[in-house]
Amino acid sequence: MLEKLLLPELREAVQTSDWKSVGEFTAFVHPSVIAQMFVDLGDFETVWATFEHVEPQAQAQIMEYLPPEQQDEIGRAHV
Repeated sequence: MLEKLLLPELREAVQTSDWKSVGEFTAFVHPSVIAQMFVDLGDFETVWATFEHVEPQAQAQIMEYLPPEQQDEIGRAHV
């Protein structure tokens, strides 16, 4: 439920390329909530643009909660 309330804020930060806010956001929100938000973001380009601006330690934690399909997409894009 929390991810539904926070998703508009994350979308706005991504759309305005406010990567500082994305980093701060992901530092304070539990990785499982962020992973669900990534699923809710929908298109891979938006997810990748967001993921790319998350600290590496947080990336690893978020990956644990993503569905296998999204993990694969991110893994292929990260190479």
